[in-house]
Order: sequence, then structure tokens, then C-alpha cells
Amino acid sequence: MGDRSPLFRRKLKRVFSELREDLAGQLSLAREKGEMPAALDPEEAADFMLSSWQGALLQMKVTQSTAPFEVFDRMIFERLLRPPVTKR
Repeated sequence: MGDRSPLFRRKLKRVFSELREDLAGQLSLAREKGEMPAALDPEEAADFMLSSWQGALLQMKVTQSTAPFEVFDRMIFERLLRPPVTKR
């Protein structure tokens, strides 16, 4: 619908912008607490995560499988947002 209705496109753009801002804020807090890599930019990571999630949703519909979600989940939570290893 976003490509056919300017009104709908503006609404979607606003919603995605709000989601991105909220997620970036949470990622900033996690970075401050040392719960994710310090080198990871919260805004860029939020943008990547939302885009990846949208792609996973589309792939799940196309393949009628949860496999795309499983890959998304592993990549985001086991790799991208993996807490830094502390040296003793």
C-alpha cells in the first residue's frame, strides 16, 4: 500500500521512524550498561535490525516456514548483540 498511497506511505514512514528511535534508545542503554559491543552504533544497529526483521517476515510468508525467523534470532541475539567478553 505504501507505494500506492502517499497518505499511507507517510503514516508508515512515521511508524517506522518511531520504532527505529525507540529501538536505538534501548540499544544505547544496553551499550551504556556494557550489555552489547561498545563499537556498535545504536542507530545503525536499530536500522539494520528493523530492515532484517522485515525481510525475515517476508521470507517466512514466502517459504511458509519459521526458518527465516530462526536465522534472524540467532544473528541478532547470538552475534550482533552478543555481550562483550570481559577479560579477567
